[in-house]
Amino acid sequence: MKKILMTAAALSCVIALASCGGGKNTDDTQTPDTAQADTAQSEAAPVGDTSASRIAAILNETAHFTEELTEMSPDAVMRRYGLDGETVTNAAGFAGTPAVVDEIAVFETKDADKVMEAVNARIESQKTNYASYAPGEVPKLDDAVAEPLEGTDCIVVCVSEDPSATIRNILTAIAEDAE
Repeated sequence: MKKILMTAAALSCVIALASCGGGKNTDDTQTPDTAQADTAQSEAAPVGDTSASRIAAILNETAHFTEELTEMSPDAVMRRYGLDGETVTNAAGFAGTPAVVDEIAVFETKDADKVMEAVNARIESQKTNYASYAPGEVPKLDDAVAEPLEGTDCIVVCVSEDPSATIRNILTAIAEDAE
C-alpha cells in the first residue's frame, strides 16, 4: 500500500511539472526580450501605434511578472497615481494583487513634469509601504522603469521581475517601431 501511494505521489509530481512547461519557443537568433516584443507587437496593434493602451499591452505580454496582471480602466490608472484630465489625455495599465508591486502604467501626457512627479511619489510611497509588509518586493521598485518613451508624449511605468534594462529594450523596440 505504501509503495502504491509513493508511486501515485511521484506520478502526480511528474504530471504537475510537465504541465508547467509554458510552451514558449523563441528563435535562437533573438534575445528573449526582443523575440517576445516582436510577437506582442505583431499581435497588439498596427505598426507605429504608440497609444497608451498598445504600449501597456505589449509590456503586459513581454515582461515577466510574479502573477498575472489585471487590466485597469484609464480612470483607475489615473486615480492610482493621483492624476486627472488636466495632466493626462489618456492612460492604460495593468496591476497585480496587493501582495505584489508588479504594475504597468502608461500615460499620454499634457504635462510630463507633473506626471513624473506623481509617478516618483507613488514609487516612493510603495517602497515605504512594502518595506515592512513585503520587503522582498522592494527591489522591484528600486529597479522600476519610470520614464518618457522617446518620440512620444507618453510616460511609462513598469514594475516587474525583469531588470530595468530588459524593459528599456522592449520600450526601445516600441519607439523604433513608431518611427
